[in-house]
Amino acid sequence: MPNTRLRPLAFIATLLLITFTVGSTAETRFVPTPEGDHFYYQPAEAAQDILVIAHGTRGKNETAQQTAQTFLNRWTHFAETHAVALIVPVFDDARFGNTGGGYGGYRGLFGKHVPADDFVIDLVTAYQADHALPQDPFLLYGHSAGGQFVIRFLVRHPNRVRRAVTSAPGRYSYPSRSAPWPYGAGPLTRSITWPDGTTQAIRVEGVLRDYANAAGKVHVIVGSQDTKPQPQRPLHLGKNRVEFARSWVTAMNESARRFGAAGRARVTVIPGIGHNSRALTPHAQRYILD
Repeated sequence: MPNTRLRPLAFIATLLLITFTVGSTAETRFVPTPEGDHFYYQPAEAAQDILVIAHGTRGKNETAQQTAQTFLNRWTHFAETHAVALIVPVFDDARFGNTGGGYGGYRGLFGKHVPADDFVIDLVTAYQADHALPQDPFLLYGHSAGGQFVIRFLVRHPNRVRRAVTSAPGRYSYPSRSAPWPYGAGPLTRSITWPDGTTQAIRVEGVLRDYANAAGKVHVIVGSQDTKPQPQRPLHLGKNRVEFARSWVTAMNESARRFGAAGRARVTVIPGIGHNSRALTPHAQRYILD
């Protein structure tokens, strides 16, 4: 991927911060930058953890910023209850959108100015330094398209994440070099084109040991009624999100065992729920601190 990187301490320090007071000391900030925008939620008590939330595809007639704020709002009570700071990147089309060809923009960790995974790492690093937040690995959650981001972030950066919950992703990165990124760990070398016509050369591949390490940190949840047929992608076994989730978790745990680790990836099918981020959020909150 491109080597362009944010300078976390500098770029946070010079941002225009738009602040909304939520409680006596809690606050939400919307932070725009040229590389990408994000929300930051500071709970009333000193934060003991950081949770990064990857929003799903923006809703009809919504901007990516509005979608990100919707996801943020669903987690603020959790953040207050457990003293967790929230970081919600805004994965807009212009800088992180679908680049075509099945590569999925931020879903595949791509970004116009900075890779989506580097963007998140730099945000976390900056807030840890500037807000005296714990330096420990962080929590990670995403739904649907955001769930794809979570899967791919985790298998590339397992040591950055303490616990990940992904709800209802429709695509995964399998621990196999027989298919290229983002569906497997094989190398992907190509050019992608952004909506404004900007062309970008990329090269990315996975590391199988990282997949094995990731297997001990992830819980997939999906609604039992989320059975709409999905397009077939390399290595994906099954026809829908439920079947994909089960096959990927099995593959991840087998990968862990090949490296001598205990496979602890889990999948939970939630009865009576379809592809519904609001309905799945309480279940994600239940499992994120396991």
